[in-house]
Amino acid sequence: MGRIAEHPLSPRSSSSNNKASVDHYSDQAGSSDTTLKPRYYLSNNAVLPGTTLPLTPSPIVSTSSAAADLSTSTECCSCAFRAVKVGHFNCLKNMSKSLLTQVDIEQRSMLHLAVKHGNISIIDYLLQEAPQLADFESNLKETPLLIAAATGRLDIVEKLLRGTLRICLQRALHRDINGTSCLMAAVARSDNDTALWLLRRFGRQLAMLPNNCQMLPIHAASANGNLEFIRIVTKYDPRMVNFKDQFGLSPCAYACQNGSLQCLRYLIEKANADISSLTTKGQSLLHISSLSGHVPIVRWLIYRTGSDAILWPTYDRANAIHCAAFGGQVNVVKILLDLWPKKRRKAILTTTDSRGNTPLHLAVISNQLEMVKYLLEIGSNCKLLNTTGQTAEQIAQVRGYTAVAQCIASYSNGKKLKKGKKFSRSCTDLVQATTTTSPTTIYSSKKDYSNGYTDTTLPGHGRNDTFDSSSGFLSGGEEFLEIDPPKKAEMSTQTDPSHFVTEAKVINTEEWHGETLAAVEEIESMFKFLKVLDTRSD
Repeated sequence: MGRIAEHPLSPRSSSSNNKASVDHYSDQAGSSDTTLKPRYYLSNNAVLPGTTLPLTPSPIVSTSSAAADLSTSTECCSCAFRAVKVGHFNCLKNMSKSLLTQVDIEQRSMLHLAVKHGNISIIDYLLQEAPQLADFESNLKETPLLIAAATGRLDIVEKLLRGTLRICLQRALHRDINGTSCLMAAVARSDNDTALWLLRRFGRQLAMLPNNCQMLPIHAASANGNLEFIRIVTKYDPRMVNFKDQFGLSPCAYACQNGSLQCLRYLIEKANADISSLTTKGQSLLHISSLSGHVPIVRWLIYRTGSDAILWPTYDRANAIHCAAFGGQVNVVKILLDLWPKKRRKAILTTTDSRGNTPLHLAVISNQLEMVKYLLEIGSNCKLLNTTGQTAEQIAQVRGYTAVAQCIASYSNGKKLKKGKKFSRSCTDLVQATTTTSPTTIYSSKKDYSNGYTDTTLPGHGRNDTFDSSSGFLSGGEEFLEIDPPKKAEMSTQTDPSHFVTEAKVINTEEWHGETLAAVEEIESMFKFLKVLDTRSD
């Protein structure tokens, strides 16, 4: 058998491995240039199938060295990064010091990798032999400190922030490509131990450091419901409770979006945050909580702001009911509508946004089947058109929402809308408008009236039920009626004061007493007559 060639390998721990490496290769007889074709190769170095290796003599490894520990061998790890990854401190220590400052293809140093895997001994060794590694940045501008804060390793954070205050502050204020600081990274994972340690060390300067979206750490804490951090960080600068990011969202908005009622109440009641703050789209806190479907927050906001906040429009003229319908929050819509009288609910359901979409349109657009069913049951009009001339059913058909389209079609075909109830007219309802330009119309709930008045508010909302002589209609929200001139003339005769004066008899005080006494005498004579009849019957 010819020469047996072995590429330098890691020490073999057993005779079976030795046998496998010998049987692994075969010589080609009669050839001066022998090539090796490995089937498999047990080594730290990657060797692809079919690669040719020259036959080079290698020293025979003794059994005692094969049984030695891999972590203590200088030939265990051929690469410094591999030694850091697997935690072989002795392999890394025996390598050249010039290799410690190498970086990988993503510009990450060995200290980045050691912090990620949390190997304290290697971190101490790298900081001692190459302290400049603490400020190395990767392609994403991540430093070892950012990785330590993001992984929740407070002990490593303390090691990386040892030194003068100027150097440590500069290192702590560093941000990655997204603008994330070490404090933001700790707060994002609700690591209060690391976050509060950094806050005590660097104070307001680090607490008011925003990311690229102008978010502060208090925004992230509000989104996570981290009340403990909010209570402490607001003491460094009370103004941060009203600080808005690039979307116009305050910490209160993030608390509403993620359903943290405790954080919201603390920010408003204790930290004096603005409850009426709006986003860049004009959304209030009630709009955000209605869209997210957090019922406790919706109830609390209505309690603080009143029911009028339900109809506050955004810049797109959408109210809280539009937001809840778009989000499919049936429970929220029930709460919002229960605060209004039944007469006004249908009018509220017909309110439209800037695109002419009613709550029913928005529920269909977001494919909210349960919301569509509920809105139809409480009387939403499925025949209304938006600005593009589409009904809710047509939108469902265009978007391919078959179940929603079938639901609307079955409701419109199988159920008829209830007719409005006829209420008896009182004397105050039968008032003729003397200043109207048209003789055939009185007060209506439509937006446009024949007298040229345009009503942009809901019927009966924000007005008193009194007669307005300037516009010629009652502001009580009655139903629109078209009355013929003869009927209207008949109504005017019933309410004409002069007609009552001429037809009614005027009685003074003396005549009134006389009439009263005469009536009493007639009643007494009637009782006497009844007694006589009773005695005769007996």
